[in-house]
Amino acid sequence: MLLKSLDSLERKPAKSIDTEIYLWTIKSAIEYKLGELRESEASSINVLKMMDSSEESGWMNFARIRTYNILGILKKELVEYEKSLKYYRKVLTLTDDPAYLAGVYGNIGLVYTKLEEYNLAISHYEKALNLSENLDKPELTARFLDDLGHAESMLDLSNAESTLLNSLKIRDSLDLKEGEIYSHLHLSEHYFRNEDKSKALFHSENALQIAQESKLIPLELSALENLLKLEDERATQRFAFLSDSLKRVEQSSSNKFAEIRYGVALKEREAEQLRTKNRYYFLIFSTIIIVVVFTSILIYNRSRQRNKIAVMNESINTEKRISARMHDEIANDLYHTMLGLQKVVPENESLLNNLDHIYNRVRDISRDNSPLDPDSNFSKDLEDLFIAYKNSEVNILTLNLGKMDWSKLKAHEKTNLYRVLQELLTNMKKHSGATHVVFMFSQNDDTIKISYQDNGMGSDILKGNGLLNIKNRIKSIDGSVTFESEKGHGFKAAIIL
Repeated sequence: MLLKSLDSLERKPAKSIDTEIYLWTIKSAIEYKLGELRESEASSINVLKMMDSSEESGWMNFARIRTYNILGILKKELVEYEKSLKYYRKVLTLTDDPAYLAGVYGNIGLVYTKLEEYNLAISHYEKALNLSENLDKPELTARFLDDLGHAESMLDLSNAESTLLNSLKIRDSLDLKEGEIYSHLHLSEHYFRNEDKSKALFHSENALQIAQESKLIPLELSALENLLKLEDERATQRFAFLSDSLKRVEQSSSNKFAEIRYGVALKEREAEQLRTKNRYYFLIFSTIIIVVVFTSILIYNRSRQRNKIAVMNESINTEKRISARMHDEIANDLYHTMLGLQKVVPENESLLNNLDHIYNRVRDISRDNSPLDPDSNFSKDLEDLFIAYKNSEVNILTLNLGKMDWSKLKAHEKTNLYRVLQELLTNMKKHSGATHVVFMFSQNDDTIKISYQDNGMGSDILKGNGLLNIKNRIKSIDGSVTFESEKGHGFKAAIIL
């Protein structure tokens, strides 16, 4: 009933402006809790519009503070940090309540932390900390100490460790499980940056244990991700399981909410039909205009680039023809020769095996040198590659693949990178006996980093044409690659483009 009332606010305003503003603030809060950030933002902006056209009162001031605060939170989560700061600063001009001010200063500190402006973050955390200590709210004090210690750690300040430990001590005394997890995670990151792996591992494991006992799956995933950085194989398996589980839960929640929305929409469809019809005609007209303009621009651009595209297509077609002829002519001729030799010299098994080996090599070379489709989704191509090598015996896990922007790589660079990752997986299948493989992708400005790690048998000596091919391919696209391996400790590769 509440959801139906909130959804119909735009069509049926409340009798009182105060009531209407109150309901819209509730609607914004519910939408935020459900993860509908843009819808929550729109509802909050509507609240501000209604207040601007209404007479100011004590209630209006409170509603304005609350609305600016939630807009600050929304803009931070939408990665619009400057707008987030703008709304938080508006709150500071509207209230002198120490509790509100402490929270806002702390939130401003979080935004500056996201912006990596750690000195500004520290100054705001210190203001929040002073206010919270006067309020006698140790849970707030612990939160601001943790955030302050994290910022100090990022600047490599000497007091960062003691600040973080002090926060953990308070949270432990108050039995604040979620807070304890964040404290352990920040301490783990601090020690990891300072190359104290044993302490980093200790705090990551503590964070994982508390998260598991408290059934806080998102925080458990954060702890597992920390352990992955510390090369914990058990964490790899659990991380993969929880990632899949969390995706299913999120999808289920989304579906349930969609069903509720659908049920409300059915009851109000008749009243909406006239407005929908008008919007439909406007949309058709707008679409026609957009299509005409877009088509004109597209024709113009394609006309300018016709020669360039023709050259690129000819190069791609040449590669395809060479690959096809190797497969269709040389490989097939070898295969027919093998069949003839089986009749003439069936006892010469060694000769037949050699010819079979040559046939497979020609076929593999044909496949490996076939260029990728330059218009394909490269992330999807890589996903398909990993799936092809994944089975009941080998689990392949990828981290951050979906966040990568491959648009700056040229077609031949993508092809070479694809073949390198394929070569790594082929070597793994043939030689390592690995059961777990992890690919970790990261991107910073124009630099792409890819790390590979498996739990195979490893080797004291790195040799073979496969690794030489990898080095040559990466070198040809101005990249670098390093290998690391030791018997019984798996194989690692690090690629930088």
